[in-house]
Amino acid sequence: MKPITASAIKISTAVLLALLLACDDHISHSYVCPDCPPPVYYVDLSVIRTDWHLAARPAQVDQGMPRARMLWHNIVGGYPYDSVFNDNAPNHHATTVPDMRLIVRPNDSVAYYHPTSAPAYWAGITTYIDSLKADTVLKYLEVRVRGNHGVLHLDFGIISEDIFGDGRNHNEDGSYNGISNGSVDDSEDVGLDTIPDYRELGYDSTSNPDPNHDNWFFEGVGKPPVPYSVLYSAEFQQETYDRLSPIFYEWINGTEGNIRDAAVLGKPDQEMLGRSFNTENSYLTYRIDLASDSFMVPGSGLNGWITYRIPITDPAAVDALVGLPNFSSFDWTHVYHSRIWFEKSSSELTDTVEIVRLRFIP
Repeated sequence: MKPITASAIKISTAVLLALLLACDDHISHSYVCPDCPPPVYYVDLSVIRTDWHLAARPAQVDQGMPRARMLWHNIVGGYPYDSVFNDNAPNHHATTVPDMRLIVRPNDSVAYYHPTSAPAYWAGITTYIDSLKADTVLKYLEVRVRGNHGVLHLDFGIISEDIFGDGRNHNEDGSYNGISNGSVDDSEDVGLDTIPDYRELGYDSTSNPDPNHDNWFFEGVGKPPVPYSVLYSAEFQQETYDRLSPIFYEWINGTEGNIRDAAVLGKPDQEMLGRSFNTENSYLTYRIDLASDSFMVPGSGLNGWITYRIPITDPAAVDALVGLPNFSSFDWTHVYHSRIWFEKSSSELTDTVEIVRLRFIP
């Protein structure tokens, strides 16, 4: 058996190919480790905020179902590992783990959309994977989740990036002067809608400074999403810097004004996630009802966290096929997108779902 070296592992922002050995001393230079268990191969999808983007409407979602507002972010500092996992892994190499928190608000105005009361709603985010390359060794998808309301859908394959449904890649780069150079300046930092605040329908500098609800604002930096009378109030100023405040992460997914987001570093916002703008759909969907025990791993519960294990080689586990004639025509080596979307009957309540792991395992 040939050793696996770091050069053999390709790492992108959305996919981490990892090897876990119980004995650290033998990771890079030993062919045989009599005292170590065999290496465990797995593929993780990122749970980092900036790797995920506002999703286009799933093909199986009726056009009449409105998009709810979804916030997604990583908790500053993450969670202590032992408060999330009960696997007792002796070499998990982490004291904390990042989580991706999804907050769904059905009655809030949402960026670029203004939903009305409806019997059901959806909200979702998408990531570009640059080829998952999950080979036949991988048999299951494990999802570590905290949340007990609604239905979580996980899509894998080739997924449309056309958020606005007009077949055109909305791109900040060149939106002001028509010159594209791969970066964005203040004049171009107008958001995915490519419309600056003052041109958005309903704009009023004193009462409605962000009609399309797409401004980025975090810890006092960015483009103010509220009137100045609110912005400079003592209460707002305090809550803006309070990590426990409900508005601390409120505008972190905004695309207008996020040139100052350290995680973006001047990269233009656009619908295109990969090498070319994709409007086609060819994917499969898995469905996790957070109120049921379907796919739930017995004994995995800890502090509200539950592991769901989906057998990805079993066609019976698939909830829907889109653009595919049958399950056998699906190829895991040609998966370029993943979408997480949430579906629920209409409710005035805010739903929160947290994810710390999206992992393919043997």
